[in-house]
Amino acid sequence: MNAPDSQRSTVRWGILGCGSIAHNFVQALPLVPTADLVAVASRSNAAGFSGQYRDTYPDLTVYQDYAELAGDPAVDAVYIATTHNFHFAHAMLCLEQGKHVLCEKPITINADQLVRLRDTARRHDCFLMEALWTRFLPGIRQLTELLQQRVIGDVRLLQANFGIQVADDPQHRLLNPQLAGGALLDLGIYPLNFARIVYGRELISARSVAEIGPTGVDEVSAYLLQFAGGGTAVLSSSCRVATPHTALLYGTTGSIEVEDFFHPSVIHVRTGSHTHTYQVGYPATGFQYEIQEASHCILSGLAESRIMPIEESLQIISLMDQFRADWGLSYPD
Repeated sequence: MNAPDSQRSTVRWGILGCGSIAHNFVQALPLVPTADLVAVASRSNAAGFSGQYRDTYPDLTVYQDYAELAGDPAVDAVYIATTHNFHFAHAMLCLEQGKHVLCEKPITINADQLVRLRDTARRHDCFLMEALWTRFLPGIRQLTELLQQRVIGDVRLLQANFGIQVADDPQHRLLNPQLAGGALLDLGIYPLNFARIVYGRELISARSVAEIGPTGVDEVSAYLLQFAGGGTAVLSSSCRVATPHTALLYGTTGSIEVEDFFHPSVIHVRTGSHTHTYQVGYPATGFQYEIQEASHCILSGLAESRIMPIEESLQIISLMDQFRADWGLSYPD
């Protein structure tokens, strides 16, 4: 794989896009000894963004042209933090310049785009991973261990909702079809991902319903999944109504409640009359865990992450493609 100089022990990161999620990335980066920030690019606010971090990164290079950052030989890897509709083009730009890519979720807006990115990454010997930060958090590791220990027996039912209420503005990124808006891609990906973590088995049935709003995107949607060997997930997402972000897992010998399931803070395990609570919070923004994984993979010469392989991203985006096709929802080219 196209790895950094073997004499170095850090990955030199660049960031494409300087919106709010990029701040989460930068604020977590100092917690990862194997990562350094060397460049940022934005068409509008790169200078203002970088100015907030000059004390930590005094030599930060600032670009207004994404292609210039992608071509910078001082950059090993790029975190793509632009809006959904640009993920494919910006990731492709960086891969074709031989840069490793960590792309914010959803990595692309359809499966065909992801296959093209995967093939390009392989052709250029580059690392590629979706930045679905939930996968890497301590709380998810704790939950996975509990499920492997079968502390509640066989999980037969999962319930999880992710709903927020955004401003009633058709230009809001979640309501704007030009930006690949809608609840599914931005919010629904979390409960769908969580269900795959919990069950870890072949999906044998998937159904969904959606309310399409006046701008043409899904504002409320619900999903019913069934997995091989038994196991049902009842999930929903919304950008119009707020819901609790608690996941409930029901097993044959007990139940698990996961507070803030997409970034778990507390896990309650209930068996009979006994409840055991696990505190599973994390410092800073929590993005350090995905940065650590990506940097480790790059320095180790790995093409993909074992925690979040491209095939897993492809399974999730293909499922979302199926749902959108059922709803008749497509995005402008």
